[in-house]
Amino acid sequence: MVIKGILWVAVGREIQIFRPSANDLGEYKVTQQPYNQLGVGEITSGAVISDQLNKVYFGHSDGKITTYSIADYVCLGVVNASIYKVNCLVGAGMHLWAGYNTGNICVYDVKSRPWKIIKEWHAHEGPVVNLSVDQSGLWISGRFRVGSVSLDNTIRIWDGLLEEDWLGLSIVAFHNLNLTSPTESEMHDYDTSWCDFREIEAVVMTWNAGASTPASLRYDEKEPNLLRMLLPPGMAPDLLVFDFQELVDLEDKRLTASLFFDSQAAKPVTADIWLTLLESLIKGAKRKDTNEQDRMSRQFKDWRDHLVRSIEDYMPTNESYTLLHTASMVGLFSCVFVRDPYRFSISNMQAAEIKRGMGGLHGNKVSAGTLYSHRQRSQSHAKKGALLLRFNIDHTSVCLVNCHLAAGQTQTMHRHNDIAAILESSPFPAEHDIASRCSAFVSGGDGSMIMDHEVCILSGDLNYRIDTMSRDIIIKAVHTKNLEKLLERDQLLVSRKRNPTFGLKAFAELPINFDPTYKYDIGSDNYDTSEKHRAPAWCDRILYRGRGKIKQLDYRRHDLRVSDHRPVSGTFRVRIKTVIPSKREKVWQDCQQRFGAVRSRLERET
Repeated sequence: MVIKGILWVAVGREIQIFRPSANDLGEYKVTQQPYNQLGVGEITSGAVISDQLNKVYFGHSDGKITTYSIADYVCLGVVNASIYKVNCLVGAGMHLWAGYNTGNICVYDVKSRPWKIIKEWHAHEGPVVNLSVDQSGLWISGRFRVGSVSLDNTIRIWDGLLEEDWLGLSIVAFHNLNLTSPTESEMHDYDTSWCDFREIEAVVMTWNAGASTPASLRYDEKEPNLLRMLLPPGMAPDLLVFDFQELVDLEDKRLTASLFFDSQAAKPVTADIWLTLLESLIKGAKRKDTNEQDRMSRQFKDWRDHLVRSIEDYMPTNESYTLLHTASMVGLFSCVFVRDPYRFSISNMQAAEIKRGMGGLHGNKVSAGTLYSHRQRSQSHAKKGALLLRFNIDHTSVCLVNCHLAAGQTQTMHRHNDIAAILESSPFPAEHDIASRCSAFVSGGDGSMIMDHEVCILSGDLNYRIDTMSRDIIIKAVHTKNLEKLLERDQLLVSRKRNPTFGLKAFAELPINFDPTYKYDIGSDNYDTSEKHRAPAWCDRILYRGRGKIKQLDYRRHDLRVSDHRPVSGTFRVRIKTVIPSKREKVWQDCQQRFGAVRSRLERET
């Protein structure tokens, strides 16, 4: 790579710098020894950005990106951009584009501290192996284009200005985008000019119920009424969301998997073993499917009926509610109620599910060689995934996510992968009408992804733990109310702070001021005293997203003792909008004029 007459050569982890125009060998070698930055993988790519010609960026095989000064050749910093290999880099306009081994492309704002991900999307089915910029396109065709090449034998062309997303629309080429920057589109920045607003109140509860039943609440005099526990007297929220995990006991399925894997422990894993597992599961399913499905259906129905009765009995007599939606997936169960004055304001309601089972085996491609490595994790991961519900209320899009992530103290990366799979999936049908997309969705999205929606609430048993502290020290800190010490090592909070590509970095969470919600001896206030002596943790969480559109009013845990988890709830105030078409058209024209200034600036800098 030649920059201002200087040749930068990267081999392995080393960088050497030369001056090709030099007259003698002493001047030819700018540095006598190659640079070798510690703690990074092999260099895979390099790039410069047109408006920052004092820096050069290098991508690495371990997902890191290093920055070097062109003036004195020193390393200015190392950014953990991803856990995946950076295959290629290119400077496009004011941003750095990176192509990954996963087929994703990321666009970074490298001027911000820390770096911001302006856009991330799944561009190819195979690895992205090259990115290139059409520098003269602005003058020849009026377009600034970036091309990507993949091992899936495709070449794709992208808008290097990100114009459609800047304005708040999406086009067919941008069919699978995911904006994770805290800034939203230009149109939505000015929505007060083309919308009317009103506010609604929502209460969200998440609880890993540990296969408990409504009967266990009714017959235990120590347990409070569920609605009375969640709501103060006289409160009538407009939306009531109940998210459950492990609502049914799946010990039989875990035992089947355990017995199978244990029987194969001493054998090499072959395709025959894989087929044997499938045949075993199919035969077992034929014998048990009817009874098990009936049992699960009864459990879900019992909870649904219990919630309906509780609302009828507890809520003010002048307030009535409609059961808007129920869904279940193995142990997950969601139940959503809407206050009757808002039931006819809801449209475009659609549900989806994402399965993340058996440590990633369920619902994902896997080779026979992978099977044995998942033996230990299969038991605890067999029922993970997410239930999704999206709808419009007036003209505001809302997405509710109920998740259960991979369990285990050391399985942080698997939890990260679960979140990435959930947030990067496209489980909903795309909205093809441009006006509807502009009104309801953000980030240039078409509504197919979770992050396209204006308001997102994600809750569930996320299973994040407390790192580098023993169980006894954690319990002592809980008893002395030294929660700050524990939260500094909370895996979720640490990841949101330090990992720029972590999916939940785009979400907010109200500060935690309650004790860890896991793991208790059932029926008591004692943390786990079983042989495993699991350390307490804040496994059960509620996060939200929607800049300027949602505010969390409280964040509480509740002392129901019939499970080894404690429920958590949050109250939210959500601002919903009604679009005024004539005003929207005027703002749209103004935004196009502002983008013209951005285009002119880029033309000058290029």
